[in-house]
Amino acid sequence: MYAVIDLETTGGSAANDRITEIAIVVHDGERIVREFSTLVNPERRIPAYITDITGISDDMVASAPRFYEIAKEVVELTDGCIFVAHNVGFDYGFLREEFSRLAYTYQRERLCTVRMSRTLMPGLPSYSLGRLCAYLGIEIHARHRAKGDVDATVLLLERLITLQPTLGASQRKPARDPYAALPQGIDRKCLAALPEDPGMYFFHDAAGAVIHVNASRNIRLTALKELQQIGKAKGNDKLQPEQLCDVTWELTGNELLAQLRLEEERAKLAAATGSLKEKVIGKCGVFAYQDQRGYLRLYIDKLQKGKVSYGQFANEGDAKAALEARLRKHGLCALLGGLESGSDACSWVGEGTDGCAGACTGKESADAYNERLLAGIQGLGFPHPAFFLLGDGRAHGEIAVIGIEHGQLLGFAYLDEAQGWDDPLWVKSLLKPLQSTESTRQVLRQYLAKNLRSKLVPY
Repeated sequence: MYAVIDLETTGGSAANDRITEIAIVVHDGERIVREFSTLVNPERRIPAYITDITGISDDMVASAPRFYEIAKEVVELTDGCIFVAHNVGFDYGFLREEFSRLAYTYQRERLCTVRMSRTLMPGLPSYSLGRLCAYLGIEIHARHRAKGDVDATVLLLERLITLQPTLGASQRKPARDPYAALPQGIDRKCLAALPEDPGMYFFHDAAGAVIHVNASRNIRLTALKELQQIGKAKGNDKLQPEQLCDVTWELTGNELLAQLRLEEERAKLAAATGSLKEKVIGKCGVFAYQDQRGYLRLYIDKLQKGKVSYGQFANEGDAKAALEARLRKHGLCALLGGLESGSDACSWVGEGTDGCAGACTGKESADAYNERLLAGIQGLGFPHPAFFLLGDGRAHGEIAVIGIEHGQLLGFAYLDEAQGWDDPLWVKSLLKPLQSTESTRQVLRQYLAKNLRSKLVPY
């Protein structure tokens, strides 16, 4: 069964624009089974240039249903159908985003008539709907209106079926298993429902026990790829195809939180099975010792088991850069901080209020300096001593919040995006604990280094 769909929208961005009209034609590969079309109130103004293209104005949609009022009908109409559209990514992306605003995960198999046309009718100068229909002699009534375009797409689909009859074979013979290359013991309905969203996924055995866990920005894509590799390889040292019976998942809203949660889930799995080895994180660290005068001195060295370091870094250059930034920020000493050598005053003495206060010359007492040093290098490698990191939530209007304080991960929470930040203690009280290990801290440091425009709320 095919659900042929066309949308008109307020613009080209699924995240920022809205649907103004929708048309759906359910087709069984031979004939039309059901039709549905309606204008949709986008709950915002329609740009003038869009009205010029589609003819749909603000007045026309003022009394039309809002998307949430037709959402159930869209789900029921397309249930069990292959989602068909001309440039399917556009229409499918808009519908998924609309459902996401309703906290519903919309998932369908897809077929693009642009791609199919390129495959079955190669060499044409253009594969736009208008040009294709002109080439095939298909008349479009009401171009750039959902019903007119969807009717033309249906006729195009029927023409493509004549060129490749297996497109419409589902009514005439048993459908091919689209997951034939995957382990046979997994329920196919479960595989079809895998979401294309960030989160974690879990492989289970016949008893329901978790035997593998992973994280991805696209659960469906990564899980199916991993299952296919297991099936092709006839298993590996850890997993055999016959072990796999179910796949479950947990949405996290963003990839970072999925990776942080993954470290915790892998630790649980390791404790239960003893099958995972400790992962080596970083190569260098910042260490401290007390000199004969009582001052704490810092130095960079290779990581050693059982030796406590202030942060872990991939190389000496990263460690030095993070250390210098923190020492300068807190007016600490470059000599005692291990950035300079010698016995005289460091070069930062006398650089104004942000320079060294004179610990290297004895002007600042060891007790006062050591107290400032320990406070200043907490959370080395992070931009603030205490802050919230904001990311995408699991649905429209929701944000994910990760709390970090003195270099330790406090936890995470999902809040309304309109949440105020004037009471950090209240926000902290909502956080669910996250494991704060060198592994999770390294994941967070790497993310912050690559995403310089991350939304941070210091407190």
